[in-house]
Amino acid sequence: MKLSVNEHTPKQGVTPELARRYSQWLVEEGIDGIELSCGSAVYSFMNMCRGDVPVNELALSAPTWQRPIARFMIKRLSGKL
Repeated sequence: MKLSVNEHTPKQGVTPELARRYSQWLVEEGIDGIELSCGSAVYSFMNMCRGDVPVNELALSAPTWQRPIARFMIKRLSGKL
């Protein structure tokens, strides 16, 4: 079972406390494995990266002329959200 443990959205969604309660219910129902996830691609994509943030790959989504500033901004945001 995959369970979000913190959505990092403007309005409160799944919180760590709520995820803890959900996971307890899942165990009581017989679930024997839970994969934890967090973040939202819309509001907090940096929180969804495991390991190093793929700066160059993310910058490729910007138009060619914006890629240098995109790389700069993504590097600046890495680990801060």
